[in-house]
Amino acid sequence: MKLHSIRQRRLGYSRSNLRILLSFFSLICISSILRCQLIDSLVHIRAEISGEYSDIIRQHADYSSATVFARSFEAEISASHGFDTLVLAYSGWNQYASYNNHASEIALSTNNGLRSLSLQWISSFNCIDYSAEVFFPFSQKVFPLYYSAWIRLNPFNKIFVPEFSYKRLPISSASGLGLKDFSFPLDEHCINSAWNITLKSQPVKFMEGSFSWGKSISAMPGVPVRYSSPFNWNTQTFSALLKIYPEEESSFWIGWKRREEKGEMSFTKDGLSFGDLAYGEFISKHWQAGASIIILSLPVLCEYDFYRLTMYGVGHFESWPFTTVASTVFDNRLYYKIDGNIDVHRIESRTSVAWGDWIIKPSFGLLYVLPDLLWRQWEPDFIVFGIKNVKEEQFSIHQSWLLRLGCEVDFSLLGMNIEMQVEQYIPMSIKKREKQLSNVEPGTPAVSGTPSSTDGGRRIQLKVILP
Repeated sequence: MKLHSIRQRRLGYSRSNLRILLSFFSLICISSILRCQLIDSLVHIRAEISGEYSDIIRQHADYSSATVFARSFEAEISASHGFDTLVLAYSGWNQYASYNNHASEIALSTNNGLRSLSLQWISSFNCIDYSAEVFFPFSQKVFPLYYSAWIRLNPFNKIFVPEFSYKRLPISSASGLGLKDFSFPLDEHCINSAWNITLKSQPVKFMEGSFSWGKSISAMPGVPVRYSSPFNWNTQTFSALLKIYPEEESSFWIGWKRREEKGEMSFTKDGLSFGDLAYGEFISKHWQAGASIIILSLPVLCEYDFYRLTMYGVGHFESWPFTTVASTVFDNRLYYKIDGNIDVHRIESRTSVAWGDWIIKPSFGLLYVLPDLLWRQWEPDFIVFGIKNVKEEQFSIHQSWLLRLGCEVDFSLLGMNIEMQVEQYIPMSIKKREKQLSNVEPGTPAVSGTPSSTDGGRRIQLKVILP
């Protein structure tokens, strides 16, 4: 599958992000001079610039390969006076994922992202804290107004604190789809509306808790043109957290979060459908427990997390409208189904050490990953009103142990506070799946690739703050 145009677009985004970040760095320097000479001492000017890169997975096997990474750039200048704060910010992020099944001759890739300027006003009045924000996305198309609003009430001195937020944001994606001899780009612009309600409470000094519920709806406005994939997607989240402080410098907590995603998607060319995700569902569950205590004058944090991601999807591809009706009916229709789950156990510990003006925060973690995913595909056989060419493939890795090494360093340089974080995931043990014979169709092998290389991933973050 040819994805040259997508790579060129990603390269253009990166160059544009770099130019905008350099412009904001110049504004940071100017604001420093203004802060010292021209700005009233009652107005506090603060500037911040940060960038992050996460290389989550790069897996290559005989029959398939997968790549997932994310990156983001942020820069902002804020001015505070009394209870009011005004923030001008630039934000650019994108997430890239690709999957190539060589045996099935299917290739998928997606590059989602958003680049925008925003203006936010934060204030408070008596027991009410609130903020309002407007977004100006970078795009060749004209978008409607995008905004967010947030409000928090605290009339009972932390005993009962409700929060409410609402966001209306655009989502842009540049994807690619390849099916046997066909490959084409998919460009999408959709609108996401999300709202969230959180209830917090601290009835006694040594205990606090919270419960949150959120809803998100994503949809593509207008009529699809050229190659596109209009979709309707709903997301619902629930979370709860309980934290206990037995002593002043120690705490224990337990938490839970559930995220449900459901929706459908079509693949169209000038409004004519040539495939779909008839039904898709993703359910993410997260349980956590942890403690923070002081050992030998060092703050130590230990945490255990368990994640379970369950997914299910069913749909089809066809060569229409690229070939004749006859060849579509008899030859070029492919149905697919993917389901399974991924379990992740994570244990992590962190501490903090002061060394002069430097604060060093090393961390150590261990991850146990158990993927169990199955891809199934078949073609209709209209001559005998049955199915043919049935294939099944399980994800090539059965289980793996990953070592996580991380370090955060905070220090000052030329009047700026600098925070740098680095994480590296090192594969320690990987158990492969052995090839098996499929029990769906006699004589049809369930191909299961043997991984030739697996990269554990890394995360790098750099933040510069001018107080």
